[in-house]
Amino acid sequence: MIVYFLQVSYIAAAWTDAKLGAEGRKDLFEWLSKQLSRLTEFPDAVQLLKPASSALTDKSLDVRKAAETCIAEILRVCTQETVEKLVRDV
Repeated sequence: MIVYFLQVSYIAAAWTDAKLGAEGRKDLFEWLSKQLSRLTEFPDAVQLLKPASSALTDKSLDVRKAAETCIAEILRVCTQETVEKLVRDV
């Protein structure tokens, strides 16, 4: 069994780093999507839903597309209960 360790707080911080640029944000979304696609469940990923959702308004079409794919993976690996709780808080 392979265990993946994703440091959620570092990923969320990287998305908002102004030095990263559009290409870097796109690459980070693509990388995270790939990592999440290997998992069946990762409830902590729900913490990435808000920062990833904000990328849906990014100027770059590539970033928006990568964010959309990543959000789908986040929702897939989070439990429905976890997502419902987050949405209620919003």
